[in-house]
Amino acid sequence: CVCVCCEWVRVGAVIMALPVLSASERDFIVAGVAENFRADGRGRGDLRHFELETGIVSSCNGSARARIQGTDVLVCVKLEVGAPAPDHPDLGQVQFCVTCSAGASPAFEARGGQALGNELSQLLKRMSSIPDVLDLKSLCIIPEQVVWIVRVDALVLECAGGSLHDTLTVAVKAALHATSIPQTVVTGDGESVPFDFDVSDDPYDVRALNAEGFPVLVSLTKVGNHYVVDATAEEEACTSGRVMVAVNKSNNLCAVQMGQGSVRPAVLTEMIKLAVSTGSALINCLEQALQSESTANAPKIGFLG
Repeated sequence: CVCVCCEWVRVGAVIMALPVLSASERDFIVAGVAENFRADGRGRGDLRHFELETGIVSSCNGSARARIQGTDVLVCVKLEVGAPAPDHPDLGQVQFCVTCSAGASPAFEARGGQALGNELSQLLKRMSSIPDVLDLKSLCIIPEQVVWIVRVDALVLECAGGSLHDTLTVAVKAALHATSIPQTVVTGDGESVPFDFDVSDDPYDVRALNAEGFPVLVSLTKVGNHYVVDATAEEEACTSGRVMVAVNKSNNLCAVQMGQGSVRPAVLTEMIKLAVSTGSALINCLEQALQSESTANAPKIGFLG
C-alpha cells in the first residue's frame, strides 16, 4: 500500500495539490536554488526539455500535445461558421475552453478541476484579446454576416510536473500554428444578388492560421531569496511568490499576472527582464520545433501514444 501525501495551495482563485515536503527537503531545494544548482541539475534560468507533437487528432482543424516531465496538455482546434460579434462585424472569433481531467491531479476529483479550467480559459481569452496576437480580420468571410469561429479546446491530462500555465500556452500556440482554414469563395454583389459563399471540401485547399503573434507564458517562482523559471512541483511547494509573464515573438511584454505570495517591486523588475529573455528563447525553440515537425515524415504517435 502506497500513501501519497499532498498539500492544497491556492494559485490565483483556485486550489491545486502540491507534494508535501519535509523541512530537510525544503532546505535542500532552497539551498540548491541559492547556489544556482537545482535538484534536477538546472540553473535558475534554465528551462526543461519539452516534447511537442502536432496534427495528432485527425478530426480537428489543428491539434497539438505538449509534455514537460509530468505535465501533459492536449489542445484541439475546430472551425465553424457563425455570425460575427455586433461590435466587431468584420472580425472572426476565438473561443477557449480548458478542461482538467479528473485523473490529472487528486485536486481535480469530483469536479475539483472545474475552477482551474475556468481560470485557464479566462487567461487564454485575455491573452488572445491583446492587439495583433491573432489576425482576426482574416477570419472574416462576409463582413457583418459570416465569419470563422475558432474553438480551442484544451485538456489537461497531467499536471504533476509543475509549469502548467507555461505548458498550456505552448500547446495552444502550437495547435493554432498547425490549424488549417478551408478556402472560401464568395459569390454575389450584395445588391441585386445577395452574398453567398462556398467552402472548399478539398482537404488540401486550405490556408494556415497566422499565430506567430500569440504569446507564451513564462512563470517565475520565488524560492528563498532567488527566483527560478519553469519550476517543478517540488519547487512550487517551496514558493513564497510567483509571477507569470506573457511574451510574444517581438520580445514584447504582453501581460503580467501575479500568483500567490508577494514580490518586492525591485525584484519584480528583475523577474520580468528574465521572463522576457527566457520567453524569446522559448519562442525561437518552439518555432524551430514546429518547422521541423511540419517537414518531418515521421508517423504520428497520437495522444494515447
